[in-house]
This record gives sequence, structure tokens and C-alpha cells, in this order.
Amino acid sequence: MAMKKNICVVLFLTPCLLLAQVVDPLSDVKKKMDSKDFAGAKTELSKIITTDPKNKKAFTLRGRVRMELSDYYGAIGDFNSVLEMDSTLADAFNFRGEAKINLGDNDGAIAAYRHALELDADFAVVRYQLARLLRERGQLKEAEQELDAALDAVPTYAEATLELAAVRRLAGRGEDALGLLIALLERDPYHFDALLALGETLLAIGRKGDAVLAFRRILRFDPNHAGALYYDGVLLNEQKRFRDAIERWRRVIDLEPASEYARRARREARTAADLHAIFASAGGS
Repeated sequence: MAMKKNICVVLFLTPCLLLAQVVDPLSDVKKKMDSKDFAGAKTELSKIITTDPKNKKAFTLRGRVRMELSDYYGAIGDFNSVLEMDSTLADAFNFRGEAKINLGDNDGAIAAYRHALELDADFAVVRYQLARLLRERGQLKEAEQELDAALDAVPTYAEATLELAAVRRLAGRGEDALGLLIALLERDPYHFDALLALGETLLAIGRKGDAVLAFRRILRFDPNHAGALYYDGVLLNEQKRFRDAIERWRRVIDLEPASEYARRARREARTAADLHAIFASAGGS
């Protein structure tokens, strides 16, 4: 009788033990991705796809890994494979749009993002990315509509709020932009991107004294913030404090030599150096 009970226990437990030993084949891949071993992750994913060519998750992950490896054409191929299996996946269209941007194909990116939104109208990240492309094209009204929809879906979406403020500033609605930025800073007083945008907006509407306060607040907490240093240099230059301005811009160039701020700083520094020489020779500095 005892033997029979033991056999029943073994027969009952064996399926449980087998289930416990089942391992998600993608778990190792995700670990490699978390550790930035993208080449290793790609190798593992290719093996999984070889044995399971209908694995949509594996194709999606390999596409994302290929983007990390700057293989954007390969990434698009993987996302296309996913969409051939299931054309209702908004995520795949989103990732395809991102890859298209990296290839400079903004038309293709916009088309991909619009497909994603047809499938998921509340996909806030897609609306934000689409708005950025529309803003770059000067389609400010359309960009604003996308950002309004993104914020309807996710009211605390900080990046969308910053982009909407930029769009309104470019459209000549600086006061509207200020309202958005102040509301964001009330939620997060140490949001440096919001403080920088606040300073830019104050400059745009002629409130230079207030703009100085915004940039200096950033520099109080982060003395090496390239954007704040650049604008601090701009304001110093307007006061004819050329040497101080050039010093700020040289720091920008040292900190982020490949950035847009560094490009602007080089141009401004050359002009300021010429002006400094002129004023010095005339006894004006």
C-alpha cells in the first residue's frame, strides 16, 4: 500500500517538476541585452529564429538589437518579418519608424508612425516622435495636434510637454509656451531641460533678465551643463563681456565637442574674439 502511494506521489509531482524546469528561451537574450552584449544577444536570437521561424518576439528583439548595433537595414528587415506575420502590431511599426529616422528616411518614418497610430490611437510615444518630424518640416499646426493628443493620453509626459512648448515658441506663442514650462517646473523644479527651455523662451520674448535666472539656476546645480553655459555666454556677449563669453563657449566645446551647442559656440566665439580685438584697440574694452 505504501509503495502504491509513493508511485502516485511520483506520478503527480513529475509534471510539476518538468514544468518548473521549462526555461524561457528569450531570458538569456534579455540578460545579454541588459548587460549591453548586443552581439551575443543577436547570435542567440538568430539561433532561436532558425529553430522557430514564426517567433514574433524573437524577430522584434533582434530588430531592436540590430538598431543598437547600427544595423538599421537589418532591423527594418526583422520588423517587416514581424509585420508579415501580424500586421496589427503597433510596436513593430514604431520600431520601424525609429530605424527609418536613423537612415534619414523621414518620409518612411512618418508613414510607419501613422500606421502605428491607426492601430493604437493612444500610443503617446509615437505621437511625440511624429510631432518632432512634423516640427522639423515646419508643420507646426500638425505637430501641435499630435502633441496635444499625446498629452491627452499621458498628461505627465514631460518630453511631449517640452516639445509642445518648443512648437508654440516657434509659432510665436511664447506666453503659451511659458505656461506649459512653468506647470512642468511646478511638478519638478529641478528638471534641467525644462529650465533650459524656459530660459530660451524668455529670451525669445525679450525677458533677458529672467532668462539669466533660469540659466544660472541650472549652473548652480550643474556647472558643466553645456546648454546653460552656451546661453550664459550669449548673454555675457550682449553685455560686451567678450572674454567671459568666450570662456563659457570654450568650456562648451571642451565638454561636448560634437554637439550643436559646440558648433554654435565656435561660431560665436570667433565673432566675439574679433569684437574684443576691435574694442580693445579702440580703448573700449
